[in-house]
Amino acid sequence: MADASQALSFSFTSFDDSGGPLLIDTQGSSKVVSPVLKLTPSVPGNTSSYTGRVTYNQPLHLWDHSTGKGADFTVRFTFSIDSKGNTSFGDGLAFFFAPEGSNWIPTSSQGGFLGLISDPNQNSRNSTSFVAVEIDSYRDEWDPECKHIGIDVDDISSTKYTCVPWLRERILVGGRVDTTITYSSSDQMLGINLTDVDDPSNSSSLYYNVNLKQYLPETVAFGFSATTGSSFESHTIHSWEMNSTVIGGGKKGWKWQFVVGLCLGIAVVLGLVVVAIVHLGRHWSSHRNCGKVNGLPTSDKNLEIRVIGPPCRTASRAPELDRLGSQVGPKEYTYEALQEATNGFSEEKKLGKGGFGEVYKGNFGGLEDVAIKKIKRNSEEDQIHDYTRELKIISGLSHRNLVKLLGWCHEKADEYLFLVYEFMPKLSLDCHLFNNNGPVLPWNKRYNIAKGLASALAYLHGDKVIHRDIKCSNVMLDSEFNPKLGDFGTVKVLDEKTTRLMGTHGYLAPEYWHTGKPSEKSDIYSFGLVLLEIACGKKVRGPYMYSLVRLHMSGHLLEEADARLGGNYNEEQVKRVMIVGICCSLPDMDLRPHIEWASIYLRPESDISHLVSSCLEPAIRNGLLVSSFTRVLSMEEPANEEDEREATKTIFEDARSSFSLSFVPRKVVKFIGI
Repeated sequence: MADASQALSFSFTSFDDSGGPLLIDTQGSSKVVSPVLKLTPSVPGNTSSYTGRVTYNQPLHLWDHSTGKGADFTVRFTFSIDSKGNTSFGDGLAFFFAPEGSNWIPTSSQGGFLGLISDPNQNSRNSTSFVAVEIDSYRDEWDPECKHIGIDVDDISSTKYTCVPWLRERILVGGRVDTTITYSSSDQMLGINLTDVDDPSNSSSLYYNVNLKQYLPETVAFGFSATTGSSFESHTIHSWEMNSTVIGGGKKGWKWQFVVGLCLGIAVVLGLVVVAIVHLGRHWSSHRNCGKVNGLPTSDKNLEIRVIGPPCRTASRAPELDRLGSQVGPKEYTYEALQEATNGFSEEKKLGKGGFGEVYKGNFGGLEDVAIKKIKRNSEEDQIHDYTRELKIISGLSHRNLVKLLGWCHEKADEYLFLVYEFMPKLSLDCHLFNNNGPVLPWNKRYNIAKGLASALAYLHGDKVIHRDIKCSNVMLDSEFNPKLGDFGTVKVLDEKTTRLMGTHGYLAPEYWHTGKPSEKSDIYSFGLVLLEIACGKKVRGPYMYSLVRLHMSGHLLEEADARLGGNYNEEQVKRVMIVGICCSLPDMDLRPHIEWASIYLRPESDISHLVSSCLEPAIRNGLLVSSFTRVLSMEEPANEEDEREATKTIFEDARSSFSLSFVPRKVVKFIGI
């Protein structure tokens, strides 16, 4: 049995027990039919009533008695309900949490009781407490008059529900549905989002404020339950993954943590010894074989880049670059191929220029164009590390709203480094929002961009990756204006230790300015500013928040909507994007919503008043809208991106010393007038 105090993380992309037994327990009619998990049979049988139940065979540590802290968790699965074209179907499936050990199916729980609770008319007494999210396909006497998703708390009658009108058509054809269930222990918010795999515009969400500690013990069993009654439908799970946070406590306590820490420490020391021996061997070999190239002696001061030639290599590289060939999936291009693709990096092929270098449009003789990022080498010691980190991290990511990395080249590593990306025909978002001479970007495209960017950020944070430079110029657009987040030169994995400031002036969260330590919440801050820029059509900075909040309080928030839209927009959507943007960019990081919730609140079916009451109203009430950092985050914009990066460095250096004296978290200027 795993230690319940540890975070829980698993992923079943399919269900195939050929490699060994799966970590699941099946009961009732449920069984593994590779590559899927069947909760009820695929075709009608001799009986009309089936109940299937599946639980993961390790418990979830939901909360800790000694500290009172609860775990956050995210559950994702893809399911299908198939009535085989029959218009009469039932009853549905649920994802449930119940006390550890209660893996059994309650008696008389078929049909509308979804395998969660016994039929009270049968005088059964073996039901137990539970919290569940149900996808209900049959209307019982306690149900609303629609196919719906609901949140059930110790009762099969949903505490809260929302109708899902598009679900009926999916059931008729057995269409797949992606599902995400999230819980934030700090916000005490449980939510569910359903998205039609074949038509993502079909999407429904529901959320409910609930303290799970009041209904469930510290450790819980969890899994799926599905039933049929008088009508037939089959229930299939195609994939299932789950991640929870560590909350401490547990049965093994500090002694277990000490043993684990000691073992890890010994392993790290041994690893360092091996690395040192290998490094010394390579260092001696390089000096023996590579003393001079073209009559010039090599230099150890050249930032790990040693100019080497036969019998070593024909290209100048750093040790980190030498290891990329076996570690990175995308293709390695030759410098000659890149030259040919860009006509010798000609000016007419140049797409843009930034502090890192230049970007060129290229083509390798096929139908698809590419974007080639040409990074000029400088004297900064961290540049090679940033390059290899960007290459390694993004090559392991795959999401429809992330720019795809196609390849790399470092044959000319003493002068340039190269990354090859998919080409984005509509360039970046800032070209459309801040260009007064170009065509106006319609609201429906802006709204889609906002939701797509939220999806990309949720994916990154789910993989413990922080972008650190979210801004409109890094949101690229394909031919259909679908957003793809790019420029991963600043990314870091969450557990990396660093206080080196990365990002862009004006988009950095106040706590990041103060400590130099990025987090998911600092990404959320930048994301919030981008949302406001999408709605307002102009660059947004900290002081601009005053006017937006005042307008929100007076009911005139739409006055700041982009005037170039000429009123051609959905007012409710514009308000929603602006309110989510304000809440995401609050100075107090604890009041900013998690990206999963920000994504949900962007959807039209969610109740935005919950976000206002949990984030914005406390900020207004406690005077947390203006902080001392605003004197640094001015409205003045640098002339270009290169100047912007320089401004960031300078301001940060000036601010570090002054903030250490003047910045006190949560001690801020009162918002006068509210």
